[in-house]
Amino acid sequence: MLFMNVFISLDAMATSSVTSPVPASIATGPDWWAALAGLHPLVLHFPIALVIVAAVIEFLALLGRRERLTSFSITALLIGAPLTVLAAWSGWAMADEGYGSGWELSLHRWLGVSSAILLVILFVLTLVSWFGGKSWATATVRGLLLVAAILVGITAHFGGDMVWGDSMVLKALFPEETSVPEPAAGEPAVAEPAAAEPAAAEPAAAEPAVNPAPASEASPSAQPEAPPSPASEPAPAAITGRPVSFTREIQPILDTHCWKCHGPTGRAKAGIRLASDSDFQRQIDGHPMVVAGMPEKSLLYTVVTLPRNDDMAMPPQGPGLTESEQTLIKRWITEGASLSEQDASTQGATTPVAVPTQPATPPEQVQSAGAIQLDPEQRSMIQSASSSLKQRGVPVRPLAQGSELLVLNANGLSHRIDPPFGDADMALVKELGPVLVELDLSSTRITNQGVTALVGFDRLKRVSLKDTEVSDPSARILSSLPSLEIANFFETRLGDAGLLVLSESTSLQRIYAGNSRVTAEGVQSAETLRPELTIIWKAPQAAPPDAPENASEKPAS
Repeated sequence: MLFMNVFISLDAMATSSVTSPVPASIATGPDWWAALAGLHPLVLHFPIALVIVAAVIEFLALLGRRERLTSFSITALLIGAPLTVLAAWSGWAMADEGYGSGWELSLHRWLGVSSAILLVILFVLTLVSWFGGKSWATATVRGLLLVAAILVGITAHFGGDMVWGDSMVLKALFPEETSVPEPAAGEPAVAEPAAAEPAAAEPAAAEPAVNPAPASEASPSAQPEAPPSPASEPAPAAITGRPVSFTREIQPILDTHCWKCHGPTGRAKAGIRLASDSDFQRQIDGHPMVVAGMPEKSLLYTVVTLPRNDDMAMPPQGPGLTESEQTLIKRWITEGASLSEQDASTQGATTPVAVPTQPATPPEQVQSAGAIQLDPEQRSMIQSASSSLKQRGVPVRPLAQGSELLVLNANGLSHRIDPPFGDADMALVKELGPVLVELDLSSTRITNQGVTALVGFDRLKRVSLKDTEVSDPSARILSSLPSLEIANFFETRLGDAGLLVLSESTSLQRIYAGNSRVTAEGVQSAETLRPELTIIWKAPQAAPPDAPENASEKPAS
C-alpha cells in the first residue's frame, strides 16, 4: 500500500554525543532530543491509518446523509491529532540528528508540520461539533478531514521514498525504459587479478611523469560521451601493483553506487549496510555478503556484476559499476576484503604484482595521537572550544579511541540549534585547528567568510561544504591546506574558476562538484591540469538528489 510503506526515518550523519580531545574531560548525559527522534518510527503509522480511515468513513456517512460525525471518526481524530503532532515533532528531531538531507527531507518535514497543524485544527473543530452540535463544524470537519487524509498520505509517501527508495507502486505502473548493454567480449582481462600482471609494467613505463593514482581515479582523460570499455579503461590498481585500499579505492565506489541506500549511517534499505567488518561478514538469506579470498562466493561481487536487466542487479538504477570498479571489488575480496590499510598492505602477497616505484601517497602525514605535540595552552583552548561546541549541540569526537585527532560533524544542525550554526561558530572551530582532520559543514549557514577560519588547518584531510552558500573564494582557502584530500562542494555555488583553483592543490585526490555551477568545460580544464584528480560531477537537476553518493552519479571522465 502506497501510503503505508513508511518508516519515515531519515539518514543519520551525526552522532549525539560529544567527546573532547582529552579523554578524561567532559562527562556526557542522556540525549533526550535523540531519544525523541527514536520514537518517530514507532508513533507515525497509527495516526496515518486513523486519519485515512476516518476520512473514508466520513465520506460514506456524507453519502448516507448522516448529520453528525460518526463515533469512530471522533475517536480517531481525538487520538490521531496528538499522535500526529508527536510524529511530526519526533521526525523533526530525527532530521536534526542528521538523518536525511536535501530537498526531499525539507519537503517531507514541512508537509509533516502542515499535517500536524491541520490535525490540531480538526481536533478543536471535532470537539465543537461533538459537544456543541454545530452543523457548520461538522461540515468543516468533513471537508478538512479529506484534505488531511490526502496531505498525510503525500507526507508518508515522501517519507517512505527516502527510506525505501523510489515508490515500488509508481515504478510498477510506469516502468522506466532502460537500454541493456550487450556483454563485452573478451572479459578475461577482468576475470583474474593476475591476468593484469604482465601488462602492469608497460602502462607504468608509458607514463613515468604521472604518479600512480588510486583506483577510483582511473581514467580522467576519457571523453565524457564515451562509455567505459575494457580497452579504454585500465584498472589503476593493477598498474600500481599495490594492494587494493578500502579507504582510497573501494569506499569511493560504495559512495557513488551503494551508500544512498546502504550507507554507514541512517537509512539501511532492506536492513543492509556496507560499512563495517560485521556488515561485510553477515549473511543475507543464507548468502554471505563477502567471503574473504573468494569473490565468486561473495554476494556483493555477484550482484554488482549481474547483467543490468537482472532484477537482482545492483545498483538497481543507472549504468551500474564500470568494468574497472568491478575489477577493484574482485581484487579487494581476493586480497582478503580488509577494511584496514595496515592489513591490506600485508594481504598483498595473495596477488603477485609488481612492486611500485613510488607509494600511492606519501606516508599519509596522519600523526598518531602520541605524535601530536601540544603545549598546555593549546590543550586548554582545544578543550574549551570542544566544551563550547558541545553546549551548542555540535558533535565533536576523536578520530579513534585514545586519539587526540578530532572529527567535527555539523551536518544539518541549522534547524536544530538557535542561532543556526554558521560563520560565528567558526571562531570555536578555529581553536581545533591543530587536531582537526575531518570537518562536515553540510547544510549549515556557513559562507565564504566563515571558511576563512580554516586557514592554517595543516592536518585537515576531509571537508564537506555540501548544500551551503559557499563559492569560489572558499575553494581558494581549501586549496591552500597541505593535507586536504577530499573536498565536497556538492549543491554549492562553486564555479569553473573555483574548481580550477582546487585542482592546483597537490594533496587533493577527490572533489565532489555535482549540482553546482561547474560545467563540463570546467571539469575538462581541471582534469587537463591534474589528470590524476578524481572529479565527481553531474549537471544540476530540476530536483537535486540528496547526496553526492547518488547511485546515478559517477566520476566525470
